[in-house]
Amino acid sequence: VATINENFAGFTAGNTTFPQNGWSASLAPNPLPFPPGPLMIVTTGTDKAVQAYSGNNTSVPSYLIAPQIIAPTGNKTLTFVAAKATGSGGNGTLEVGLASSPTDMTTFVSLGTPISLTSETYQNVSVPIPASSSTYIVFKFTPTAAHTALQIDNVIYNTTATLAVSDASKSNEEVKFAVNAEN
Repeated sequence: VATINENFAGFTAGNTTFPQNGWSASLAPNPLPFPPGPLMIVTTGTDKAVQAYSGNNTSVPSYLIAPQIIAPTGNKTLTFVAAKATGSGGNGTLEVGLASSPTDMTTFVSLGTPISLTSETYQNVSVPIPASSSTYIVFKFTPTAAHTALQIDNVIYNTTATLAVSDASKSNEEVKFAVNAEN
């Protein structure tokens, strides 16, 4: 795809619903012989989100993989909101990266430092996507404790909007017109 604009409203809620709508997941293994293992959940309600739940896992990442994009040329940005889910058993980090395979996360290349998710209040995140031959945008969720739940919503991948310096300065100025005999 050339762009992504996903609020997950059209997704089927639940904890066994991936892959769907071109999105897929790669889950960390359950370190214990009993449930719960890690899950990638589409939340219920009117404002759905995708939540990475760590289950018994305390430190191994799980990945949410967006639909395959056209190889990025460096002119687009990824924006989304992220937070620790209400009632989460711990905090965690979220890293955005690119991968060349949706099933092999050893191809994941991070696009910046991990984002700490320690609050239940959504934070706005913006990540410039550089030119690359990798064609999968990947969200890497890493828990810090068992039963950590981290979530994202409102994912947009589109052309980077830019303003010229004069555009920004003019936006704060009052525009006045003078009427005289010549006009």
